[in-house]
Amino acid sequence: MWSKRRCTEEAIKIFEVACQELDLNGSLAHDDEGKEYLVITAPDGAIRTYYIDLLILQHITDGWDRKRALWELRQDVIMGLEMGYDKFCTSPLDQSERDHDYLSKLAMRLLEFCNQLPTY
Repeated sequence: MWSKRRCTEEAIKIFEVACQELDLNGSLAHDDEGKEYLVITAPDGAIRTYYIDLLILQHITDGWDRKRALWELRQDVIMGLEMGYDKFCTSPLDQSERDHDYLSKLAMRLLEFCNQLPTY
């Protein structure tokens, strides 16, 4: 099983590559409890977040060789950003029209990016 530190480092690396490849405004954030989040900010300030859940990341990498474990981790991070399943994401009702369009297109761009990743 991968360590929590390794899971965090790999998730951040995947996020950095996605931000560079897709020209995204990405950052790392922490909440009051010390949880870490990957954050994409839209042009007018709406955010899409991914919570780095170390228990889940350790679970999905457990038992796989290095290549497959990285593939599983990439899938989770990219799909998590595509869906934005976290309480800190900006609600569609609170987004400007420009941000709504940006985040909708972002979902498609992330899916395309995910399909370009090498398989295990």
